[in-house]
Amino acid sequence: LIELPPEAVSLEEDSFVEASTAEELAERADVGSDVLGRLFMPGRELGPYRVLGYVASGGMGDIYAAERLMEDGRRLGPVALKVIAPELRGDWQIEERFKREAAIGKAIRSKHVTRVYEFGESDDGYLFLSMELLHGEELFDRVATLRKLPERDVARIMIEVLQGLHVVHTSGFIHRDLKPENIFFARIKGERESVKILDFGIAKRSDEPSDPFLSVVGKIYGTPEYISPEQGLNPDVDSRADLYSVGVMMHECLSGRLPFRGETSYATILKHQNEAPPVLKDVSPALQAIVSRAMQKKPRDRYQTAAEFAADIRDWYVQQFNDEFSLSLRDSANLPQARPRQDTPSPRHMTPREPTQVPNLMPTRKQAQSGTQPLARRPVEI
Repeated sequence: LIELPPEAVSLEEDSFVEASTAEELAERADVGSDVLGRLFMPGRELGPYRVLGYVASGGMGDIYAAERLMEDGRRLGPVALKVIAPELRGDWQIEERFKREAAIGKAIRSKHVTRVYEFGESDDGYLFLSMELLHGEELFDRVATLRKLPERDVARIMIEVLQGLHVVHTSGFIHRDLKPENIFFARIKGERESVKILDFGIAKRSDEPSDPFLSVVGKIYGTPEYISPEQGLNPDVDSRADLYSVGVMMHECLSGRLPFRGETSYATILKHQNEAPPVLKDVSPALQAIVSRAMQKKPRDRYQTAAEFAADIRDWYVQQFNDEFSLSLRDSANLPQARPRQDTPSPRHMTPREPTQVPNLMPTRKQAQSGTQPLARRPVEI
């Protein structure tokens, strides 16, 4: 008796199917090899990891909860194990981007960026990377549920995003795909939730041009709803493109709607390039001015660094609420650059768990309210 993933069944169908073989399951449930791969992944060993259960799907692969089998018999975890989707295996461009995501993730050390532990390949050819397993929800889900977020909450969220982004930029990388789906509220026991930046699948080094084999001239890399005007023309952007995307997210959180939506991806990109964003109604003028500066069409007219952007939000916050943050933004301008760390997860940060105890993983994505945004917005290559 096997429970099918949500995308494999309709609302009227029973999600459980009884079958004695994989072939019988495929016939009864009418599912493809990709779904079958997810169903039979739990229990498999990929390198030093043993898969515990399915978590979610991303742009390049699937994410599973897993434990690391140590040579001395200990089992550390759980961790999140990102594995290239079966239908994408053998695509050298996808595999190279996956390796690049792993290398970039390992090079960045910030409490507001998802930690990556190690990258590897199993004996049967599965590429994987292990990272911290997060519990919580995406900013996408929160905006879809609440529509508009209070100004106080938006300020705190974006400051944490910018703190993480500051480390990303000073470590020499540009994310290029910041959007609510890649901002995660991690719930940590005994602490308030912490904002994390996810998914460096199309990130690049700031001091190098885009790889000509991975970024094809004439194609656009990014998510149209959040892409900066210059990224719609050329993938070789600098860190100020990320700051524009943060401004778009701020606008969406404060207003409950995206500033630009066209009928096609190209139409949306053209709006970013040519139209002024709508005026934010019922929003503090000073906060609106911050969003406006972040979303200037020309990079030289925007904030030049994440620390500068965050400092303005912090100053507004302190004036409005007479409240300080636990970490002064003025200190963030002097944060140390990323430090290398060991490939193997540190036992200090990982508690041994029994292999049968699969954690309560990320919640199913809430159905977005109709009218303001699509259910899934992925990077596009046009």
